[in-house]
Amino acid sequence: MLLPIRYGPNMRVNPQIGIASYLVNFGHEVTWILFSENCPTTKRDTYHGIDVYATPNIRYLSETSALGKGFNLIPAILRKLRITLQVIREGEYDLLFVREDTVDGLVGTYIKRKHKIPLVYERTDPLEQEAAGYRIESRKPLLLWLMMAKVKAWLKIYTMRRADLVLP
Repeated sequence: MLLPIRYGPNMRVNPQIGIASYLVNFGHEVTWILFSENCPTTKRDTYHGIDVYATPNIRYLSETSALGKGFNLIPAILRKLRITLQVIREGEYDLLFVREDTVDGLVGTYIKRKHKIPLVYERTDPLEQEAAGYRIESRKPLLLWLMMAKVKAWLKIYTMRRADLVLP
């Protein structure tokens, strides 16, 4: 499972536990791969019989600007991609579940194509909601954020078209 959430000490995992328990009930072995706010290195743990890989989300620049967020996101994505590919190579997986995130969706489509693993993609919010949220938050420069939201929406549509199953 590639999840967009970031693990933190106050994190609620109820939706993920529900999803994982359904998958386990259908005979799937479940492994979570997610970002961690607190780990300086990749950490592997077991939670209720589920392997959890927490990849570090190291901030090199302040995330108050779009440039800082983008600069910090690139190494985090590459780190998570490397761990995900390593986990996929080491295990025998019969299903890849991606929840919501744009980059995780692209990683999922790559893994689906390369390793011939069926992809399930869950969308929880309408595609237009991100742009509306940027308007409400009054992010500056708004045009840049709206363009990013449009590109992310296109990439999510690309992922949905390539997924074997899309869940609302």
